Amino acid sequence: MSDTTRSPFIDEHPTAKLSDLVKKERAPVGKGLAPFLAPFLSRSPFRKTHFRTKHIGEGQYREKGRGLAPSLRLRIGVSLAILIVLSLVGMAIRTSLAFQDVTALQVGARKMVPLYIGGGGIIYPRQQIPVSYAAAGHITTVIVKVGDQVKAGQPLITLDQSQGNAQISLAANDVAAAQAYLNSVSNAIPYNPVTVANAQQRLQMAQNRYNALTSQSSNTLQDGNLVAPAAGIVSAINVTPGQNFAAQTVLLTLIDPSTVTVHTQIPLENFTQVRNGMSATVNPSALPDKSLTGTVTSILPQANPQTDTFEAYIEIANAQQELLPGMSAFVRIQSQTNAFVVPRLSVLNPDRESAIFKIRNNHAYITQVHVIGRSDNTIYIDQGLSPNDLIVLLPLNRMREGQHVNIIHQEHT
Repeated sequence: MSDTTRSPFIDEHPTAKLSDLVKKERAPVGKGLAPFLAPFLSRSPFRKTHFRTKHIGEGQYREKGRGLAPSLRLRIGVSLAILIVLSLVGMAIRTSLAFQDVTALQVGARKMVPLYIGGGGIIYPRQQIPVSYAAAGHITTVIVKVGDQVKAGQPLITLDQSQGNAQISLAANDVAAAQAYLNSVSNAIPYNPVTVANAQQRLQMAQNRYNALTSQSSNTLQDGNLVAPAAGIVSAINVTPGQNFAAQTVLLTLIDPSTVTVHTQIPLENFTQVRNGMSATVNPSALPDKSLTGTVTSILPQANPQTDTFEAYIEIANAQQELLPGMSAFVRIQSQTNAFVVPRLSVLNPDRESAIFKIRNNHAYITQVHVIGRSDNTIYIDQGLSPNDLIVLLPLNRMREGQHVNIIHQEHT
């Protein structure tokens, strides 16, 4: 047999090196990976490694084991993987148990702070003036058109005067008849108090109608023309020439543009904080660079269930007539309230679902708070905090629920 033929179970290392390897393998388990590898090394094929001698003629040669068995290599790899996983778990545990250095803030007492309550609304004229006539009549001419600006006493509509005069005459006759009937029942024998009371009521109604016709004729009807009761802009005309109309029919409408009112929708949570007479800032959406000052004149104690808002009226002087009815605007009402003041940096999500980290027993716990306002660098909170609470100021980005903290610096508000 050739000397180059080798057994697959014999290593190619020199005998001396193989002996050294066997000695190292049998050495006591020490530090490092040995505790994990000891169970596998105890079953290592090297413990059964032996030398085999073959006689071929007069020569002898010694065959040695040819390297580590595949099963041993697999066991070593699995052991290394387990070691890595355990190391990572240990690091995670150490990290979770580690203290986080923080700067804390001790919350002070509540303070009086400015509060701006906002809401959107639509601009309306402060005064809408319906123009009507007390008696039925006939339209001869409509003198004005929608959009015209008129003065008090300016003619608007021409009426058929003959019909108006006939109405006044008829009303006067009704008054005379009612008076005569009352006189007759009052002197009747036997006296009937119920009949007398009815007669008195009839007379009162006749007099009221006659007074309305004559009053309107003297104030709003001049030379057969229905005139404007006040200055304003014609916003609607409801009749046409040649049309008949019933008594008290609204013939046209005037609006007063000198003062307007914003019907503003305010969140319900601010209902108790809005009062008549408060100052408000109005920004029309069509005039983004314009800021006007108004006053709260009316608060409607009724909620809108669809928007969770209530309505407040803001009155604004409109001498330049820049604000037109139908414009949208945003309103900020200036108020004051008591609240805790904390730095902006200490609050998570100050715009919605706000929270802070409150420190108790050297641990940080997330706590929901209610933000009601802010300035450039501070947040106003009315719920979720108490005086002398300790909260995390920095660093919020490293905080988590239950984090063990070490206060290295403490500030006060």
